[in-house]
Amino acid sequence: MSTAGLRATLSGAQAARLRIAIYALLIAAFILLRVFRVQAAAPALSILTIAAILVSLPALSRIARLLSLIFLASGTAMLMATGVTLSGYVGAYGQMAHLVALFCLVPLLALPVRLGGYGEAISTVLRGRLANVSRLNMLVTLLAYACGSFMTMAAIPIMFTSMKPVVDTTPLQDRLRFMASSVTANHLLSMLWSPVSGVLAAILTGLRVGWFEIIGIMLPLSVLALLANWLLFQLMEPGSTQALPPAAGLPGGQQLTQARQRLLQLAGVILLLVAVMVGLEQWLRLGLVTVVVLATIPFTLAWSIAIGRGRPFVSAALTDLGLRLPRMAEIFAIFLCGGFFASALNMSGYVHQANEGLLALRQVLGAGPFLMALPFATLAASLLGMHPLVAIAVLAESLQPDVLGIPAPQLAIVLTGSALLTYMMGPFSGTLAMVSSITNVSTWRLARWNLPFALAYTACLLLAIGFMQLAGTGAR
Repeated sequence: MSTAGLRATLSGAQAARLRIAIYALLIAAFILLRVFRVQAAAPALSILTIAAILVSLPALSRIARLLSLIFLASGTAMLMATGVTLSGYVGAYGQMAHLVALFCLVPLLALPVRLGGYGEAISTVLRGRLANVSRLNMLVTLLAYACGSFMTMAAIPIMFTSMKPVVDTTPLQDRLRFMASSVTANHLLSMLWSPVSGVLAAILTGLRVGWFEIIGIMLPLSVLALLANWLLFQLMEPGSTQALPPAAGLPGGQQLTQARQRLLQLAGVILLLVAVMVGLEQWLRLGLVTVVVLATIPFTLAWSIAIGRGRPFVSAALTDLGLRLPRMAEIFAIFLCGGFFASALNMSGYVHQANEGLLALRQVLGAGPFLMALPFATLAASLLGMHPLVAIAVLAESLQPDVLGIPAPQLAIVLTGSALLTYMMGPFSGTLAMVSSITNVSTWRLARWNLPFALAYTACLLLAIGFMQLAGTGAR
């Protein structure tokens, strides 16, 4: 290696270590402020947010850097126009720190799945005797739905690895399209209600809505969309209900029974996770995001110890964080800059003008059509390059339900549902980017593959919005 190359490698490693240190300190300051109420951590959180943005900017792609700078420039201009002091300007930083902490820690939930051999259990069950391709689709989508409820995007590589040996032996018209669409569309559906869902947590926190206020709509909506996907698959895949010939190399009865028991254990862990997170949020009243950040490491460690993998988990967690944190520059920069922009909107008073503009639009359209238009507006923003969760998070932090005359739970449901539509169809979403990296298929082509399922999901979402309007309630 040349001297210049060695110097570049060393400087890159030093920059990565610096990002790790600042990101870790930022998360620690957030926990001190939100959990332990240490008010001295508030200025430290603001300063660390500025530092995190500065060390992240050089590592960003052009689009991410442009978006971050737009947020910074717009927020700074609004605050300068109102004559804010230097301390007030610095204090505007730190919003959405809860989201970056969430994105750092939630992927650790995937480690016990890997260490405990649950991925192999999924593959074994899929290789079991299946009557037809339609049954295979049902099983795959159910597993993707279950894994997505607590592993979020980490469910994608696990499901692809488990599915491929099985799908390669089936008479599907397009095997790659089947894997991409079934995993993408269905792992997202559980994020409508899952406590560890980043989009749901961001919206509930921004609008100050409780989990129990939306679950009565969100859980049935996700199940309805899942059933719609099953029906749509049968219509789109000719011969999906025809019996499959016996395949070679089927797992034995005992092996299949053990794999099913493993998956039942996984289902029990998912239910326990939901109960723990929601129970802690009701008890501590810290907000769902803070509770998930606080409980993720103890929960995953306890899970790993229960399956006899405690020590490997600690080693794997440290390695995972060491490798993953330096690569999270875009998430830290975009969300922290977006948080500054939302804070500047509120501090400067421009948020009232934005809400008044939306109120005028709502009065022209009516509450129902206004809410039904939001999913298409967020999808349009994502097609223009805006990260869907950033747009939704800024909206959740800025919209005022009382000004708009819309119950906060209804607004939370519509914004969450809108975000998931952009995850399915937005070519710049992280979900499609991950699937693209696995399949070597462009995100635009993946979006086209997802279109039928996205249309079915949109119909279910609009149906839910219409039901809420007819019921005339918050969402309880």
